Amino acid sequence: MFDIECLLYPQFNHCNVVGIFYLSTRSSELLAKVDVLKDMLVFRDHPNQCIGLFDTGEIATAIKCICTA
Repeated sequence: MFDIECLLYPQFNHCNVVGIFYLSTRSSELLAKVDVLKDMLVFRDHPNQCIGLFDTGEIATAIKCICTA
């Protein structure tokens, strides 16, 4: 993904490379689960954003299922 010699330069953005590498090693299924989990946590913390979509029990069940799957 990058030239190893770049690591020798102080201007090299190693955090960015590590982040890109981390994301590239994750499966699309895992990334999709994380996206759904983030949405469910937002709905749990801000129930007014999901009026008519889910009730609190459904949100809690979804969170539990995602975290234990």
